[in-house]
Amino acid sequence: MTGAETRLPLSALQRPFWMHETLSPGTSRWTIVEQVTLRGPVRFEVLRAAVAAAGRRHAALRTRLHRAGTRPWQSFAHDDVPEITVSDLSDDSGAARWDDIVAAETGRCFALYDAPLARLHLARFGPAEARLLLSCHHIALDGEANAIVRRSIAASYGGAADDSATAAAEQAAYESWLRRDPRADPAFAEALKFWTAQADRALAPEALFDLPAGALPPTHAAHRADLPAPLLAALEARAGRSGSSVFALCLAAYARSLAAVTGVAAQRIGVVTARREAALAQVAGLFVNVLPLVLTVEADTAAQLAATDRQWRAARAFQHVPLATLAETSAGAVPLRLPVVFNFRGRSADRFVVPGLDTRLDLLSATQPPGDLLLFVRPAGEGFSLALRSGSPRVSDARLAAILAGTLAFLYDVAS
Repeated sequence: MTGAETRLPLSALQRPFWMHETLSPGTSRWTIVEQVTLRGPVRFEVLRAAVAAAGRRHAALRTRLHRAGTRPWQSFAHDDVPEITVSDLSDDSGAARWDDIVAAETGRCFALYDAPLARLHLARFGPAEARLLLSCHHIALDGEANAIVRRSIAASYGGAADDSATAAAEQAAYESWLRRDPRADPAFAEALKFWTAQADRALAPEALFDLPAGALPPTHAAHRADLPAPLLAALEARAGRSGSSVFALCLAAYARSLAAVTGVAAQRIGVVTARREAALAQVAGLFVNVLPLVLTVEADTAAQLAATDRQWRAARAFQHVPLATLAETSAGAVPLRLPVVFNFRGRSADRFVVPGLDTRLDLLSATQPPGDLLLFVRPAGEGFSLALRSGSPRVSDARLAAILAGTLAFLYDVAS
C-alpha cells in the first residue's frame, strides 16, 4: 500500500500526555532515548535494512498527531517509514562526534503535530561496532514497545522474513484497540468502584513536601543506588521463600521508607504497568497505565509483603482499564495525578539479543516523573539500579536522599 493513511482518535492512555504537552509545549519532558551498541562482525547494510523493516512493521513508529480545532487525532501513513539517519564514524573523531549527536538528541524535543514522533540514528564505527539511537515521544511508544521494536530489528537482522500477514493482523488489532471506548469494558464498573475506594483511603500529598510553596526549586538530579548481584540474589531467594517477587519487595521498601520520612502510615503509590492483551502482545504502542495502590505499613516484613502482594493482585484485575477514563468518569473522585509513582522494569524489557554479536542497551533519557516522585527500578549489569527522581519543586534533595536510603536499608534488612 502506498499513500494510504489511517486516521484514528487518541487513546485514553494518550490523552493525558497530549494534555501535558499542550499545557507545556516545546520540552523534552516526554522524550525517551535509548542507545544500542553492537560489537562483533557487524553486517552494517543488513542492520540498516533490519531497522527499516521495523519501521515498516510497527505502525506506532509512523504515528503523527494532528489537530482539528481543539480536538487531536492521529494517523499512520503506510508509506511514512521513519527516517533513518546514517553516519560513518569510523575515523579517529568518531567517538567525540557520536557524543555530540547523543547530547543533541537527548535534549531535542518533538514537534507534536504533523511530524514524526520517532527518530532513528544508525552509526558505523568500523567493521566491528555499530550503534543505534532510538528516540521517541512517549505519546507514541512506551518502554515495552521499544523492547518490541528492538526484538523486531534483531529478528530481521538474523534473517527472519517479513511476515506481512502477522503485521497486518497486529495493526488491525492496534487500530481496533485505539477506537475502543474503555467504558464499554465489562470490568469498567468494578474498576471504578475499586479505584474510588482506593482514593477515599488516600491522604493529601502535602505530607510529601518539605519545602514551602514559592520557594526556589532545588536542582534535582536523580538520586541513585545499586542492588548488586549478591544482594539481588538474596532478595530473589527471600521472595521465593515467601511466594513473592523482587518487584513486591522493592514496592514494599518504597512504601515503608515514604511512611518513615513523611510520618504517614498509609501511602498511595501509582504503579506503572504496560501489560498488553494477548492480541497486542507484540504490538509497539503506548499501553502504559497507572494503578493507584494504597499501602499501609505493617508490623513485620512478612505481613508487609503479604499486604503488598494482595493489593497488587487486586489492582491487576483492572490493569487494562485506563486510569484517565476512570478519573474523567468519577468527576474527580479518582485522581489522575498521583504524588508518588513506582516503575519497575524486569530483565525481559531490556534484553536485546542479536545473533553473533555482543550487545548493550543504555537508557540515555527517560520521561520526567508524572507525579512528585518517581522511583525507577531497572536492570543494571548483573543487578538492578534504583533511581529516585522528583517532579516537584517542593521536595528537597535531602528528602529524596532520605527516601532512597530508607528504601535501600529495608532491602538490605530483608536480604539478611
